Amino acid sequence: MPLIVILFLLFLQAIVNAQCTVTGKTHNQTEAVPFAVIKNMSNNSSVISNIRGEFSLQTACDSIVLEISVVGYSSRQIKIDPASGVFLNIPLSPSAVSLNEVVISATRFEMNKRNAPLSVQVLNRKTFELTQSNNLSEGLCFQPGLRIETDCQTCGYSQLRMNGLPGSYSQILVNSRPVFSSVLSMYGLEMFPTELIDRVEVIKGGGSVLYGSSAIAGTVNLITRKPGETGFGAFLNTALIGSQSHDINAGAIAGRAFSDSSGGIQVILSAQNREGFDANQDGFSELPRLASAKGGISLHYRPKKRTTIKTDLIVLQEERQGGSDLFGTPHLAEQSEYRLHWVSALTLDIEHQLSKQSNISVYAGAQQTLRDHYTGIDQSNGYGESVQRSIQSGIQYNYSSPAKNHFLTLGTELYNEYTFDQIPEYDYLIDQNILLIGAFIQHHWKITQHFEVLSGYRFNEANRLNRPAHTPRFQLFYHPSSKWQFRMGWAEGFRAPQAFEADMHIAFAGGNVSLVQIDPSLKPEFSSAFNSSITYTIEKENGT
Repeated sequence: MPLIVILFLLFLQAIVNAQCTVTGKTHNQTEAVPFAVIKNMSNNSSVISNIRGEFSLQTACDSIVLEISVVGYSSRQIKIDPASGVFLNIPLSPSAVSLNEVVISATRFEMNKRNAPLSVQVLNRKTFELTQSNNLSEGLCFQPGLRIETDCQTCGYSQLRMNGLPGSYSQILVNSRPVFSSVLSMYGLEMFPTELIDRVEVIKGGGSVLYGSSAIAGTVNLITRKPGETGFGAFLNTALIGSQSHDINAGAIAGRAFSDSSGGIQVILSAQNREGFDANQDGFSELPRLASAKGGISLHYRPKKRTTIKTDLIVLQEERQGGSDLFGTPHLAEQSEYRLHWVSALTLDIEHQLSKQSNISVYAGAQQTLRDHYTGIDQSNGYGESVQRSIQSGIQYNYSSPAKNHFLTLGTELYNEYTFDQIPEYDYLIDQNILLIGAFIQHHWKITQHFEVLSGYRFNEANRLNRPAHTPRFQLFYHPSSKWQFRMGWAEGFRAPQAFEADMHIAFAGGNVSLVQIDPSLKPEFSSAFNSSITYTIEKENGT
């Protein structure tokens, strides 16, 4: 009798623990949609479809609801019976608006934009294509609350203004890494081609808890394009400025997916040639001439099931000249500014999933900007050179509770930036070395189904700070329904005492050359920012 009972109990346990495998493919009717997140709503487990859109999910043999989401497509839910053993063919519809996109800038880990406790605005590739934006400067103009300000008609120096503050109060990131240095920021907005960008995430207001110094007015995070399917494409864009100056942009994109579905590689090349533009025919340019070549290589590789390696290499080369003689020797012109840039930037992320509730990532980013330049009038010797190198490294740990109501993020990072900018004839010199050390912690608490709290704290130490800088953050998020979202928060920020792009711009004023001198006793700046927003969404049948 006891043996029969034991066998019966074992039989019941086998039924309870019975596991089924759900397989399928995500597509958009014409081609596969890779890297879609397939989430089991019953236990919050999830998998990601491979480069061919294929996935396999282990689950209990009960009726479950799957949620499918991916950047650029409307999320959808389907109810299935795993015991039936069917192959799921899941079509996805492109998202007409950016409501269901996955963003990373709000919390430093990926989550649905609508569910993010901070308001994140997204510029996707569709916006760049519809507006025919060839570079980042042109594309950001179509984001409300952002303004690209051109501060020099001779060289075309521009800066991004957010919340009415100058560009040095905003943090520009590439794949969440601060490789946009102060020298690169002077012309980088116009140098960075949109072909390299998958989307741009914008957070207005203080964000120094996650990203350190200068994230006071806001944060702009450039997310580069991920390797897709094997293929090749080319593009050509031509424009005529003022019916007299040609602007030609051309390039090519090539990608290859690995045969074992472990990732892929993508190469993007582009070039621009723009003639100078003189609007009033006075002999001085309003737009400088440009000649540039740009390229990027992106590699995603999964050597193991739980480990992902992502690396991006970006190389920018640009020559620009403005003033009274756009093709002659700069110092022979009545007024001239000449810039020759060589920029290289590299980012590396290694992510490893420790368990279903935790993962760890080690990351690094580095950039080097070399610049030869001339700024002068009436054959003055205004030649100089600039060198800037920066490197960032760090480690980040993410943990989510089994009930998915607590999310903890903590990490530490090191940032070093060396800047050398000199014009011997003008006795102009900037020679500075910045070292920043930061440690941060963030807690995202889903108190109820409709109310969430995000809190964080960052400790900052720098070689130019007399004392450590402390930057806390607190955010409330209330969403009574899928249509309404209410957000309100407060954050502190700081800006280290150093030379920024505006300080390195040499301008013409009153017929002379105007220089900026950095005060040796320059002090750090601190800020407190309050934000609030109300979002109302109207959904149609297609999920937009």
